Amino acid sequence: MTYDNVKLKTTDRGDGVKVESVINPFLLPLIEKLALKYPQWTFEEENTNYTWDNINGKSVKKDLQATCFKVLDKREELGQIYTDSYSSHGNRYCVDNFRVQQMRERGSGMKTIHEKKAMKHVDKFFGKKNLDEKLGDAKNRAQQCVSRVANDLGSKFDWEWNRLVEASKRFIVHKHWEEFLDYAKENIPNNTVDMDKMPEKLERKIAGQHVHDAFSKDQHYLVYVDGQNYAIFRKNEPTQIKVSEELPEFIRRSVGMLKLVEDNQIISGVGCRVDATTYVVLQQN
Repeated sequence: MTYDNVKLKTTDRGDGVKVESVINPFLLPLIEKLALKYPQWTFEEENTNYTWDNINGKSVKKDLQATCFKVLDKREELGQIYTDSYSSHGNRYCVDNFRVQQMRERGSGMKTIHEKKAMKHVDKFFGKKNLDEKLGDAKNRAQQCVSRVANDLGSKFDWEWNRLVEASKRFIVHKHWEEFLDYAKENIPNNTVDMDKMPEKLERKIAGQHVHDAFSKDQHYLVYVDGQNYAIFRKNEPTQIKVSEELPEFIRRSVGMLKLVEDNQIISGVGCRVDATTYVVLQQN
C-alpha cells in the first residue's frame, strides 16, 4: 500500500537506472501503522541499505531498502524510527529523538523487538516541542552562538595581535615600563613575576634572537679552537686557520669576551659561547 506521507528515495543503482527504495520488511508494518495513525506527519527515508549485483560486467546496487525514517510534523523534526540488527535474534525497532536521549545515560534510542512497544514509544515521545523545550533549544543555540562568535572575534584579534607582540614588548619596556609597573600592581592579582628583572630578560631575549637569526641566515663566523690554532668558518668563504695574533681584531676581541662567560651563554652584539672550543661570532657592521 502507498501512503502519501511516506517519502521514499529514488537512487541511481550505478548504471543510470533509477529505482525507488522499498521499506525494510521488518520495519514496514510499523511505518504503515504510524502513517495511518498520524496522517499529519511525514516519514522521510533517511538511510538505505542495499547489496551489489553484477549486470553486464558492471556492479550495480540492488535490493534497496529503507531502514531509517526521519519523522516531521510540517517542518519540525520529531525524531527517527529505524531498525538495526539485534545480535543473532534478528532485527529490532529503534525509536529516537531528543526526549529519548534525555532519558538515557548511554547509547541512543528506545530499542525493542516488539512492534506494540515501539508504537507506544512513538506515541509517548514524539510530538511538537512545548514552550519549555523550545526555550531549552533557544538557550543551547544562544550559548553555541555566543561561544562561537566570541571565539571567532578573539581568534581574529589574537592572530593580528601576535604579529605585534614583539614590538609591543619592546615599546612597553623601553618607553613605559614604570607606568606599566603601576598598572600591573593594580590589575594583575597574585602576580609572581619578578618585574624588576623583566627589562633585563627582554634584552637577553633580543640578544638571543639576534644570534639565532644571524646563525640561521649564515651571517656569522664559526670559530673553532684547535690547540693554538683558530679555525674560522664562514659560508661561501674558504676556512681560515690562524694563530691568535693573526685573527681579525673583531674576532679576537669577540672570542676573548666569550671565553670569560660560561658555556651556552650569549653576549649581546658579540655572539655565543657554545663550549671551550666553539664560538659563534657575529659579523660587525
